[in-house]
Amino acid sequence: MRTDTLFYQLFQTFHGLLFELIDEPASNAEGYDFVSVEVKEKAFRFDGIFLTADVEKPIYFVEVQFQKNPDFYWSFVGEIFLYLSQYKPLQDWKAVAVFADRNLDEGIPRQFHELFVSQRIRCVYLDTLRDRSDNPLEVGIVELMIADDAVTLDMARDLVRKLRNQEREATVSKKTVELIVGVLLNKFNNLSRKEIETMLTFDEMKQSRLFQELAADYSREIMLEARREGKKIGKLEAILLMLKSRFKRVSAESKAKINRLPESKLDDLLDAICDFKSGRDLTAWLKVHGVDR
Repeated sequence: MRTDTLFYQLFQTFHGLLFELIDEPASNAEGYDFVSVEVKEKAFRFDGIFLTADVEKPIYFVEVQFQKNPDFYWSFVGEIFLYLSQYKPLQDWKAVAVFADRNLDEGIPRQFHELFVSQRIRCVYLDTLRDRSDNPLEVGIVELMIADDAVTLDMARDLVRKLRNQEREATVSKKTVELIVGVLLNKFNNLSRKEIETMLTFDEMKQSRLFQELAADYSREIMLEARREGKKIGKLEAILLMLKSRFKRVSAESKAKINRLPESKLDDLLDAICDFKSGRDLTAWLKVHGVDR
C-alpha cells in the first residue's frame, strides 16, 4: 500500500487527525468530509480535501510529501488556485503540507511568503511528532510510518494494546488494525500479511492462557495437552518471525537451537529479543541459555 493511500485512509478514518497535526482541537473536524478531488485540465489529484457545508468554516487542502520535490510549492499553490477557479467554493480556504521530514522541505518561494506568514498555508513535519507526549492513537500510526525499523514492531504492538484498551466502534477498531498492518507491510516487504498479524497478536495469545486456565468448564487435562501440542509451536513461529524482521536472516544453526529450547526458555527468549542489537546477541544468548551448553 502506497504512502499517499495510507494517509488518505488515515484522514478518512480519523477526521480529527489533520487538526491534531496542526495543534488544533480534534473536535474542529465536526462537519467535515474528507474527499479526493481532481483538478480538471491538468488531471492533478490532491491527496485530500476537507470539505464542509458550513460557510463559516474553511475548506482544507492537504498534500503529503515523503520525497524531495523542488517544485512542490509551485505545484501545490498553483493547483489550489486552479481548484478555486474551477469550483468557486463559498467557504474560505486553508492548506496543510505534511512532510515526513523537515529536510524534505526545499523552502518556501518568496512569491508565496505571505500565504505562510498569514498561516493560510501551514507545514507539518512528522519527524517532530516524537517530541510530543501522550499522542493519540491516530498520531501514533503516523509516527509508526517514519519510525526506525528496529523499533517499529514494538511501537505497533503498543498501538494495538492501546486500541484494545479504548472504547471505539468495531468498524473503526478493525480499520485501525488494517492501517497498522498496512504500515508494517510497507516497511517490511519481506514479510507477509499473515506473518505481521501473527507478530502483532502474539501478546494477546499469551494473555489468553490465563483465561484458559480459569475456564473451569473445560477439562484441565485437555487444556494442558492443548498447550503442550500447540502453544510451543505458536511461540516458535512468533520468535522466528520477530528475529527475521529484526535481522532479515536467522542461521540454520540458531534455528535448530531455538527449536530445542523448552517452553520456559522460549518465554525468556521472547523477552530478550527486544534488547538484541544484532545476530551476535542471539548467538551469545543461545550459548548461555541453550539446552546443549
